[in-house]
Amino acid sequence: MKRIKKIIKKRETRFLILKLLRFIPNKIMIRIQYRLYMKRKLNLNNPVKLSEKLQWLKLNNLNSNYSILVDKFEVRKVITSVYGDNYLVPIYGVYDKFNDIDFNDLPSNFVIKCTHGSQSNIVVREKSKLDIIGAKRKIDYWMKQNWFYFGREYPYKNIQPRIIIEEYITDNNEVEYLSDYKFYCYNGVVDAVLVCVDRNIGKVKYFFFNESWELLRYNLAGKNAPDNFSLKKPKYIDEMFDLARDICQGFPFIRVDMYFSNGKIYIGELTLFPASGYDPNRLPEADILMGSKLRLEEKNNPRILQEWRKS
Repeated sequence: MKRIKKIIKKRETRFLILKLLRFIPNKIMIRIQYRLYMKRKLNLNNPVKLSEKLQWLKLNNLNSNYSILVDKFEVRKVITSVYGDNYLVPIYGVYDKFNDIDFNDLPSNFVIKCTHGSQSNIVVREKSKLDIIGAKRKIDYWMKQNWFYFGREYPYKNIQPRIIIEEYITDNNEVEYLSDYKFYCYNGVVDAVLVCVDRNIGKVKYFFFNESWELLRYNLAGKNAPDNFSLKKPKYIDEMFDLARDICQGFPFIRVDMYFSNGKIYIGELTLFPASGYDPNRLPEADILMGSKLRLEEKNNPRILQEWRKS
């Protein structure tokens, strides 16, 4: 049994199993996955928890333009149409396949990303040490996957798989790490930011803070933190909250991911279903509290998409 569990934990194995089970209707598969990940029955008739409401949105909040928002290349056009390119990490190119990349034209460090999925990035800190054959094997595998079948998130279903190469950025020139700031937004209101630290040492930690920079004990890390725990408040966090507040208008739920690098704010990506709605690190009581902030009955009419269509 332990060996079977170990095999299933492998991402490639899960992809294969889910691809083989693609004939199962979305609603049934979402119920099965929710039971497996969250260890409880999914309530779709009267969803209360955030994890439940995100599953409801997968099935009911269908907007064809959402595919543009989760495509890591196409979303740049949406952001540019509204804010210009000041908030975008510069890219060196976009490619249809790995063999199109000319590594001689690239700087000594950069980030390779697939545009059609999540957790499909390769951070290259020193080009001379890059295992190009190994990187090609990873990218070629990811390019064949359809992330829709991983969690039945409909925006991923019809995205064209491509590769982009971004500029390598860090918090500042003195460090080798990049902190993430993930803003949780409900019905046009920014509730909290999830700060991700220590990713560079392989022991990433997640802490929720409100706009007053008070720790919110929404997850295991927050629950176990000391009474006086805090992180250094970023210099431009107020501007980041304002930007997230502007972007999230018209969405029932969206998570706006940002970075702050060398005095500049960058929008990383827009996420509609964090962890596909299955986050076991969120405390049960926080799942209910966060769910209470999301009103499903409100009309879906994202302002950022309206502005993009006008451009």
